[in-house]
Amino acid sequence: MEKITTDFGVYKMPRSGTTLFMNLINEVFTTLNGDNIPNGHDYPKNLNKAVGVYRDFRDVLASHWRIRNAKYDKDNNITNKIDTKLDELLETVFKRIETLEQFQIDYPDCLLIKYEDFCRNPNFIFDELEKFLDVKVSKELRQNAIEKHSFTNSKKISDSLGNDFDI
Repeated sequence: MEKITTDFGVYKMPRSGTTLFMNLINEVFTTLNGDNIPNGHDYPKNLNKAVGVYRDFRDVLASHWRIRNAKYDKDNNITNKIDTKLDELLETVFKRIETLEQFQIDYPDCLLIKYEDFCRNPNFIFDELEKFLDVKVSKELRQNAIEKHSFTNSKKISDSLGNDFDI
């Protein structure tokens, strides 16, 4: 199966499912010179077409709290807590919102994809990119990407590496 050659870049808002998103699209798309699709938390400039991936900001806030404040054991019980002030977390989230707003100003015709729309249905990504890029993603390309990066396969990889936490 040959990847689809195209010209777009991705702004990845941190804590927004962007690893899954990039894994899926890099299985299907390539740049004109054969590289992975350009992407970053500081979005790439001078893009022909731009895609932004974001998440409900309440979930982003909760994710940042969990990362900064709580340590979990393998049964997902909190084992210790570090006190991070809520205003510090809010400041981080507000910066992300401002960056997303600037991204929309810089790329008014961008495609925005919300994590909650694709986390349980990865085909949503391909459906939206087909419309946005005016391309067709074959059923075979879709299924191979989705199977390779499924939560089940991610768990197998994690287990094989000896990680002691659940995915």
